[in-house]
Order: sequence, then structure tokens, then C-alpha cells
Amino acid sequence: MFPLLLGKMQDDTPVDVAEAIVAGAAEECQRHGVAFLGGDTKEAMGMNMVGAALGTIDKNRHFNRRGGKAGDLLVLAGTVGGFLGAYRTCQAGGFPEPDAVEYLSRPRAAWKEALALASLEGVRSACDLSDGLSSSALSVVGSGAGAVLNFDALPFHPLARASAATRGVDLLSYAFGVGDWGILYAVDPSAGGAIADLKAKGLSLAIVGLVESEPGLRLRRGHLFAISASENEHFRQRMEDEGDYFDLQESSLVLTSLVP
Repeated sequence: MFPLLLGKMQDDTPVDVAEAIVAGAAEECQRHGVAFLGGDTKEAMGMNMVGAALGTIDKNRHFNRRGGKAGDLLVLAGTVGGFLGAYRTCQAGGFPEPDAVEYLSRPRAAWKEALALASLEGVRSACDLSDGLSSSALSVVGSGAGAVLNFDALPFHPLARASAATRGVDLLSYAFGVGDWGILYAVDPSAGGAIADLKAKGLSLAIVGLVESEPGLRLRRGHLFAISASENEHFRQRMEDEGDYFDLQESSLVLTSLVP
């Protein structure tokens, strides 16, 4: 794999800031044995950095979206809620927690987990969590299918738990926050044992739900609920624009009990 760093910076961006961004990208690539080729930077009204990568993969190990079948396991590589927890912690003012600053300034993808699952038989589809767990869950299931998530099985990042406790809000909001670096997979249930073995070896993997034949997204938290959450809509109101996006996202989360 050969990553490129593409970006836009303001004309008054300090040189040391630009150098630090490039150095950080190179450091992360070196950490995982990836060749960092460079990139391209232009002048703009604000700063916006994007990573892109070129590489090859065996055609039989390429995972599209929309491949999940009824009965498949929903397997999460990584954790949920870390980005929102870190953002809310820094937003609170005062001296930010070092862990929150580290999470935002040095994002870590689920590299080891992704490599392990790439060699595992039974993986049908995958989607990153950048647009939120609700979007990812509906992206990995086949046409006409749906998903059921198990709240108790969700691996919340410590920053999410700490922020929810400090703010006195339901941890549920952090389950569907955007910006996380995990990956959600739809996996044939026959691979459940192999996933358990990988988890026992220290990989951050969790079976968080199932693919079902009924369309839509549902959440099991004691009872079964239908769930709706705002999407990270790239051309209308995006997480990247910050502002009140996270407030809107939390207020738009709706659970509807499916128990009579």
C-alpha cells in the first residue's frame, strides 16, 4: 500500500504545523510498514487534510458493501464513541485531558484487526465507522435486509464512558457518534470461533449484532427498539463543519419500542 496525503491550508498556516502534519502521516505509515509517497497541498480558506492510498489485494479478499445475509454476525473492529468523547472533553474548556488530545491528534485505525479479518474465510462485507455506527450497519447488509445491534456488546472507548458520565447523558448517544476509526463487518456465523480466537489473542474485535431479513435498524437494550439517527450528510450539514452538528445528532437519536 502506498498512501498519499492531500490537503488544503490557509495562506497563513505556520510552516511547523504543515511539517508536523506530514511527519505524523509518515510516522503512522512507518509504524505499520507502509511506504509513504508524499502528496499535494493547495491554498484554501480553511484546513482540510485527506489521506488516500493505492495498493493491490487478492481479488478473492476484496470486501464490498451490501454483502451481509440474514443470520450473519456483525463484527466490530475497534471501539465506538471515542471521537465524540474526545471532542466533548476538549469542548468543555479548561485544560483538555491529554488522552482526548492524543485521540484527536493521532488517530489510530484498526490496522491489526483489519489484516486479521482480511485473511479470514466468511467475511462478506465491511464499512468504516467514520459516518457513524447506524450508517455502517445499514451499509454492510444486503439489499432488503436489516440489522439488530446489541447495546451490551458494544465496545465503548474509555473517553466515551468518561464523557457521558461527566455530562450526565445516556451512553447511547456515543454509540452512534461519527468520526470513529473502527470497521464494521458482516461475517458468516461459521467464522464465530475464529473471531473468538483472534479476540483471545488481544485483537479489538466484538460481535455486536446480527444481520436480519427485516429491513431497518434495531437495537436490543433489554427490549427491542427501532432506532433512527441523523446521517453525516456531506452536502448539507456535515460533522466536518462542527458547529452544532453533535448537538443535532444527539437530539435526533430516537428509539421506538417494538414491544407491545
